[in-house]
Amino acid sequence: MRPAPGRRRRCCRCDPAPRRTPVWKPPGVRIIVAGDTLLSPAATKALIARFLAQPEPRDTTAIESVEVLTTREREAVVYVAEGLANEEVAERMYVRPLTVRTHVQRAMTELGARHRAQLVVIAFRTGLVRAGPPWASE
Repeated sequence: MRPAPGRRRRCCRCDPAPRRTPVWKPPGVRIIVAGDTLLSPAATKALIARFLAQPEPRDTTAIESVEVLTTREREAVVYVAEGLANEEVAERMYVRPLTVRTHVQRAMTELGARHRAQLVVIAFRTGLVRAGPPWASE
């Protein structure tokens, strides 16, 4: 009996198995095989531009609740929504990280947020932070 084309027969178990040469796959194929999705850069830009062009719905009850916060607490919420860590917020507000943590905790308590992610959602819903490129707010 002859082996299939491209295969080698092994004499015994101590012989190494024949090696396969790795097949090159383009990065897009690897992404799709992993179960993720892939968008072209042009489609991504168009999607972001369309999202930014839509008017922002404002939640009036959330806006009223944010007015309860002090100026410093509101400022801390904005920085948290921008994705900054307590240490980075402290540098920008010229306070200690412990003070930032206190501001964030008080804002979470007053707004009924259980974690920082909910603060981010509230900041976007109330218009404290607007979706857009990071350099637009500077």
